[in-house]
Amino acid sequence: MQKYNVGIIGATADIANAHIDAIDFLDDFILTAVCDLNVDELATRFNSRTDVLQTTDYQVLINSEAVDLVILCTPNHLHIPMALDALRANKHVLCEKPMAISIAECDAIIQAIKDSLATFVVSYHFQFFPEVQYMKKHLASFAPIAKFRFESSEDLGVCKPWHFEKNIGGVWLDWAPNALSVLRQIISPTELSSFEIKNIEFSSCFDMAIETRANIELTINNIPGELLIDWEADENIFVAISTFWDESGVKIELDHATNQMYVNGEMVYQGIDTRYRDVYNELINRITSASSNISDADFETKLICEVFSQNI
Repeated sequence: MQKYNVGIIGATADIANAHIDAIDFLDDFILTAVCDLNVDELATRFNSRTDVLQTTDYQVLINSEAVDLVILCTPNHLHIPMALDALRANKHVLCEKPMAISIAECDAIIQAIKDSLATFVVSYHFQFFPEVQYMKKHLASFAPIAKFRFESSEDLGVCKPWHFEKNIGGVWLDWAPNALSVLRQIISPTELSSFEIKNIEFSSCFDMAIETRANIELTINNIPGELLIDWEADENIFVAISTFWDESGVKIELDHATNQMYVNGEMVYQGIDTRYRDVYNELINRITSASSNISDADFETKLICEVFSQNI
């Protein structure tokens, strides 16, 4: 069995904890290096792991012989420059969502993947929620999907300072990838290939430069739906629900906070959340087959950027 030596850039970020848990659980991976500018927090978390390289310079991590797989848990605008450097060094990359903040960045990473001997994968962890995978397996039990809605709501307090910076943060850029990763599993047997934007409503509390609420009406693969996403909920409230209606009128709800599935209001399934382990199992398959999910990320970036451009 091949083992992958893993280096995490942005290792003190909250999301890095999910990656570390998956790496430590699975036999295929070994954490060998961590990088973060927060030296004190880095030491607090990793000084007990004497076999793990600690650095504040991501180039040191990327070019270390002890690393052959780079995990990016950094702010959005750093994903592509760091991924490009890793791919040039022929290091595999697992990048947190969103992959990119512009179409130009998408084009750059697509070319870099072609030029590299390594594999690039985006961590779309919402698609591996157990209720999403359960519905995907049982789609034949329903008529074709006729309509969808994705809604999420949480408190601004969960955000980091860079989440509020224009062009690299905001609720739409942060949450649209989660919605699309669920829709990709349910409304299309292959991929999301087309979209048409019907209506855009952005709002921002506290006169922020970025949007803190986004209501988007659109069609994806010719199926109408809504994406309702906000950071303006009361403290300690978290909602993430995908709802689908099939052509016969059956309503299917996937509650991502509780990992439950409801059909016409009746709970039919509850699963156990192991989605980051599934992200890494998919990563192994993609490295083995030299395949990327870059087409998903490209579609996502084009939709995100089109919404921004129409909202100017």
